Amino acid sequence: MSLIVDALSKAVAEGSSLVIYAKRILLDIATPNKISKPIIEKFFRKALRTGIWRKLGAEQRALILALRLWRGRIKSTTLLEIVKSILLEIELSTLRGKALLYGTAIAIKNRLLKAGNIIRSISYILATGIMYLNNPPMLRVYG
Repeated sequence: MSLIVDALSKAVAEGSSLVIYAKRILLDIATPNKISKPIIEKFFRKALRTGIWRKLGAEQRALILALRLWRGRIKSTTLLEIVKSILLEIELSTLRGKALLYGTAIAIKNRLLKAGNIIRSISYILATGIMYLNNPPMLRVYG
Protein backbone atom coordinates (compact mmCIF):
# COMPACT_ATOMS: atom_id res chain seq x y z
CA MET A 1 0.00 0.00 0.00
CA SER A 2 1.16 3.48 -0.68
CA LEU A 3 0.05 6.87 0.49
CA ILE A 4 -1.42 8.68 -2.45
CA VAL A 5 -0.81 12.04 -0.79
CA ASP A 6 2.93 11.51 -0.66
CA ALA A 7 2.93 10.01 -4.12
CA LEU A 8 0.97 12.87 -5.63
CA SER A 9 2.98 15.57 -3.87
CA LYS A 10 6.21 13.99 -5.09
CA ALA A 11 4.71 13.49 -8.53
CA VAL A 12 3.64 17.11 -8.76
CA ALA A 13 7.14 18.20 -7.79
CA GLU A 14 8.71 15.88 -10.35
CA GLY A 15 6.11 16.36 -13.06
CA SER A 16 5.03 12.72 -13.06
CA SER A 17 3.20 11.21 -15.98
CA LEU A 18 0.17 10.47 -13.75
CA VAL A 19 -0.21 14.12 -12.81
CA ILE A 20 0.41 15.26 -16.38
CA TYR A 21 -2.18 12.78 -17.65
CA ALA A 22 -4.68 13.84 -14.94
CA LYS A 23 -4.15 17.50 -15.80
CA ARG A 24 -4.64 16.75 -19.51
CA ILE A 25 -7.96 15.06 -18.71
CA LEU A 26 -8.96 17.94 -16.44
CA LEU A 27 -8.08 20.40 -19.20
CA ASP A 28 -10.93 18.92 -21.22
CA ILE A 29 -13.34 18.44 -18.32
CA ALA A 30 -12.88 21.40 -15.97
CA THR A 31 -12.17 24.27 -18.36
CA PRO A 32 -14.72 25.82 -20.72
CA ASN A 33 -14.37 25.23 -24.45
CA LYS A 34 -15.49 28.71 -25.48
CA ILE A 35 -13.67 31.39 -23.55
CA SER A 36 -15.25 34.82 -23.47
CA LYS A 37 -14.89 37.99 -21.42
CA PRO A 38 -17.26 36.92 -18.56
CA ILE A 39 -15.34 33.67 -18.12
CA ILE A 40 -12.00 35.51 -18.01
CA GLU A 41 -13.46 37.95 -15.45
CA LYS A 42 -14.69 35.05 -13.31
CA PHE A 43 -11.30 33.34 -13.29
CA PHE A 44 -9.49 36.65 -12.74
CA ARG A 45 -11.55 37.31 -9.61
CA LYS A 46 -11.04 33.71 -8.48
CA ALA A 47 -7.26 34.08 -8.91
CA LEU A 48 -7.25 37.27 -6.84
CA ARG A 49 -9.50 35.75 -4.18
CA THR A 50 -7.47 32.56 -3.76
CA GLY A 51 -4.05 34.21 -3.93
CA ILE A 52 -2.85 32.30 -6.98
CA TRP A 53 -2.55 35.61 -8.86
CA ARG A 54 0.78 36.30 -7.12
CA LYS A 55 2.09 32.85 -8.04
CA LEU A 56 1.27 33.12 -11.74
CA GLY A 57 4.07 34.13 -14.05
CA ALA A 58 4.29 37.64 -15.45
CA GLU A 59 3.33 36.43 -18.94
CA GLN A 60 0.31 34.58 -17.60
CA ARG A 61 -0.89 37.60 -15.64
CA ALA A 62 -0.35 39.87 -18.65
CA LEU A 63 -2.34 37.52 -20.88
CA ILE A 64 -5.25 37.41 -18.44
CA LEU A 65 -5.22 41.21 -18.10
CA ALA A 66 -5.14 41.64 -21.89
CA LEU A 67 -8.00 39.18 -22.34
CA ARG A 68 -10.08 41.10 -19.82
CA LEU A 69 -10.08 44.01 -22.28
CA TRP A 70 -10.82 41.82 -25.30
CA ARG A 71 -14.48 41.95 -26.34
CA GLY A 72 -14.71 38.88 -28.54
CA ARG A 73 -14.11 35.17 -28.30
CA ILE A 74 -10.77 33.43 -28.59
CA LYS A 75 -10.66 31.64 -31.94
CA SER A 76 -7.00 30.65 -32.19
CA THR A 77 -6.51 27.05 -31.07
CA THR A 78 -2.98 27.70 -29.82
CA LEU A 79 -4.04 30.69 -27.75
CA LEU A 80 -7.07 28.76 -26.53
CA GLU A 81 -4.86 25.92 -25.23
CA ILE A 82 -2.54 28.39 -23.47
CA VAL A 83 -5.45 30.20 -21.84
CA LYS A 84 -7.10 26.91 -20.84
CA SER A 85 -3.87 25.80 -19.13
CA ILE A 86 -3.76 29.09 -17.20
CA LEU A 87 -7.41 28.69 -16.20
CA LEU A 88 -6.71 25.12 -15.10
CA GLU A 89 -3.84 26.34 -12.93
CA ILE A 90 -6.20 28.86 -11.32
CA GLU A 91 -8.84 26.17 -10.84
CA LEU A 92 -6.35 23.75 -9.25
CA SER A 93 -5.63 26.29 -6.52
CA THR A 94 -9.17 25.91 -5.14
CA LEU A 95 -10.57 23.05 -3.08
CA ARG A 96 -12.76 22.02 -6.00
CA GLY A 97 -9.73 21.89 -8.26
CA LYS A 98 -7.72 19.82 -5.80
CA ALA A 99 -10.65 17.43 -5.40
CA LEU A 100 -10.91 17.12 -9.18
CA LEU A 101 -7.17 16.39 -9.43
CA TYR A 102 -7.26 13.72 -6.70
CA GLY A 103 -10.49 12.23 -8.09
CA THR A 104 -9.00 12.01 -11.56
CA ALA A 105 -5.81 10.43 -10.20
CA ILE A 106 -7.84 7.84 -8.28
CA ALA A 107 -9.96 7.12 -11.37
CA ILE A 108 -6.78 6.61 -13.39
CA LYS A 109 -5.36 4.31 -10.71
CA ASN A 110 -8.60 2.31 -10.70
CA ARG A 111 -8.36 2.08 -14.49
CA LEU A 112 -11.71 3.78 -14.92
CA LEU A 113 -10.29 6.19 -17.47
CA LYS A 114 -8.32 3.70 -19.56
CA ALA A 115 -10.73 0.81 -20.00
CA GLY A 116 -12.80 2.38 -22.76
CA ASN A 117 -15.27 3.60 -20.17
CA ILE A 118 -14.02 7.18 -20.10
CA ILE A 119 -15.59 9.04 -17.27
CA ARG A 120 -16.67 12.49 -18.37
CA SER A 121 -18.82 13.08 -15.33
CA ILE A 122 -17.38 15.86 -13.22
CA SER A 123 -19.74 14.97 -10.38
CA TYR A 124 -18.31 11.45 -9.97
CA ILE A 125 -14.71 12.62 -10.10
CA LEU A 126 -15.48 15.52 -7.75
CA ALA A 127 -17.25 13.24 -5.26
CA THR A 128 -14.34 10.78 -5.31
CA GLY A 129 -11.83 13.59 -4.74
CA ILE A 130 -13.84 15.15 -1.91
CA MET A 131 -14.25 11.76 -0.22
CA TYR A 132 -10.50 11.31 -0.45
CA LEU A 133 -9.71 14.80 0.87
CA ASN A 134 -12.14 14.36 3.77
CA ASN A 135 -10.14 11.42 5.10
CA PRO A 136 -7.60 12.24 7.78
CA PRO A 137 -4.06 12.38 6.37
CA MET A 138 -3.07 9.18 8.18
CA LEU A 139 -5.97 7.29 6.58
CA ARG A 140 -5.42 8.55 3.05
CA VAL A 141 -4.14 5.18 1.98
CA TYR A 142 -4.67 4.01 -1.53
CA GLY A 143 -4.23 0.31 -2.03
